[in-house]
Amino acid sequence: MRAARPSFGGDAVVVVGPGRLASIDGRDGTTTWVADTVDDGYPTVQPPDHVAVQQLAEGEAALWVHDGATGEVVLRTTGDGITDLVVVDGAAITHDPTEQELRAVDLATGDLLWRRDAHPGIELAGSADPSAATAALVLRDGRSGTVTRRAPRTGDAVWTTEVPLGRLTRSTSTFLGRPQVVDDLVVVEDEASVVTVLDLATGTERVRIDAGPALDVRSFAPLTLLRDDTWIAVDLPRAPAP
Repeated sequence: MRAARPSFGGDAVVVVGPGRLASIDGRDGTTTWVADTVDDGYPTVQPPDHVAVQQLAEGEAALWVHDGATGEVVLRTTGDGITDLVVVDGAAITHDPTEQELRAVDLATGDLLWRRDAHPGIELAGSADPSAATAALVLRDGRSGTVTRRAPRTGDAVWTTEVPLGRLTRSTSTFLGRPQVVDDLVVVEDEASVVTVLDLATGTERVRIDAGPALDVRSFAPLTLLRDDTWIAVDLPRAPAP
């Protein structure tokens, strides 16, 4: 089983171990619930209202959704060749590179909300804010560098931005790959460790950091860079006050 980092939402900390999924109260460390999961799983947990887990059981990919309060399995889909998963605004969006498409499923009903063509080079990110006003699905096209924000429940494009690819592909860097939504920003890194910060609302570029082959990106939130033996914390630009 591939190791998973803990996932945080509200007061909950969700952790995955061999055959077990557990929700822990972050205030006092007590276990809220424990649920069974598949040993050969690829967990992506998205608390607090729902915990969605990408699984691989007996060679068949699946999506399990647990109630965030009780751990009960409320939705289970099988036969999806999913390799990526985000949960935004009550929708579970999966990427199936075999069928070359994105699919969005309503967490409450299991109904298909939308599907779009998507080649295998797509990477997904979702906003952590659950409110519909700021809910965002962000896709990075690893082939062209295009970044697109879509409405999570309709799949409609809000904006698309061309992010120039870096000059050099470096196998020695810590490549974080997928974009990340940080407050009102989208942070994107390419294989050359060039970091581009976009405005979440408009897709316009706020800042671009290209320090050459000596730069290694270690974290998006907070944005942390490593150059030789020097750690660098970067204060991301905020939107101007209205």
